[in-house]
Amino acid sequence: MLNIKRIEDIKLKGNQLLVTMNKYEKDFKTKSGLVVYLKGMMKYYQKVVAVGPVIQRLGEINVGDTVIFNSNAFAKIAHSWEEEEMKQQNKDLGNDKVTNVNAVKDKMSMIYMFDEIVIGGETYALMYDSDIKCVILNPEEYEYAPD
Repeated sequence: MLNIKRIEDIKLKGNQLLVTMNKYEKDFKTKSGLVVYLKGMMKYYQKVVAVGPVIQRLGEINVGDTVIFNSNAFAKIAHSWEEEEMKQQNKDLGNDKVTNVNAVKDKMSMIYMFDEIVIGGETYALMYDSDIKCVILNPEEYEYAPD
């Protein structure tokens, strides 16, 4: 792994940008208590810490902006296979016996794969301007839905 000490030590190309990888510290819930985002999930909005020369010239996204990125571009389906033993009735002609049947269970989940860069011990995501949905000009952040 590369040891990059400062953000200034990386030179982005073209329309690349570097964003934080902040995560939810608690479960994000609605007023009714429904968990929308689990603790540890990456937030769908991040701060821009560096931009490439094309983005800088366009001036649409600047360092320090809060952006909402297209998480679907980084989503991958992960499979976790586990084998479980199930009891099932086997009723043959004149034969009432219980047999063990092994079944395979697929626990599918969604994971997000980013090009990650560690700078000064912090992890950042490398993206392109096409991965950004919009810039939020005056963000107000809260962890839980207001009462």
